[in-house]
Amino acid sequence: MELNHIDTNTPSRHQTSLTPLIQFKDVALHINGQNLVHDITFDIVPSEIITLLGPNGAGKTSIVRLLVGLVTPTSGHITRKTCLKIGYVPQQLNLKKSLPVNVDRFLKSGRPSTKAQRQEALALAQAESLTNKSVQVLSGGERQRLLLARALLGTPELLVLDEPMQGIDLQGQEELYALLYRIQKTQNVSIFLVSHDLHIVMSESNHIMCLNKHLCCSGSSQEIQQNPAFLDMFGLESADHLAFYQHRHDHNHGFNQ
Repeated sequence: MELNHIDTNTPSRHQTSLTPLIQFKDVALHINGQNLVHDITFDIVPSEIITLLGPNGAGKTSIVRLLVGLVTPTSGHITRKTCLKIGYVPQQLNLKKSLPVNVDRFLKSGRPSTKAQRQEALALAQAESLTNKSVQVLSGGERQRLLLARALLGTPELLVLDEPMQGIDLQGQEELYALLYRIQKTQNVSIFLVSHDLHIVMSESNHIMCLNKHLCCSGSSQEIQQNPAFLDMFGLESADHLAFYQHRHDHNHGFNQ
């Protein structure tokens, strides 16, 4: 892999005046002779939301692992802004029941932080009431809020969320999308959201990418649902029945327990 620092004069996909946070150029990942992803080219600029869609086995987790630096590409280039801070929210939190730990102690095990910083992160994730709870007894929605709070420590410029809706009902998913949208606006952070769920997609995304080992198509939510490659990927005649999530203010942005 070639991991370079971005030249501040490099043009972004959206605004030439903005320095991209990350750029992928012709990236491929092969492991044990298996072609996981190939020909991946995209960039992420400040204060945008990108949603990555794809069926199971499409390589979405490979893209996440490449983004956060857990693996290096077999070929191609990943270029990052100097000193880029990334907050990562995995699919789920797995802790041994024999190792009880409360929420605040769990947060302390991540990035170095003060008590005030941890409380602020919990407040941003609407999880301040969980401070003294045992992590092992949290519901699925509460665990996702905890993981989000941990990712927000250190004021990241980019949040990467790998299918964060697992184990959350439809209303809870809508509320999580609303919370993410509010965090993106108030914290001026970019969000890279991975999903396989076609039935609720964040319409506020600046860009939606469809992955099936390679990037089949990309565009706004309105553009993507009319793209033949998108329809073909998921075996659809049309996307009329899909509920592209619209942010609204008639709920409390809490998670169902």
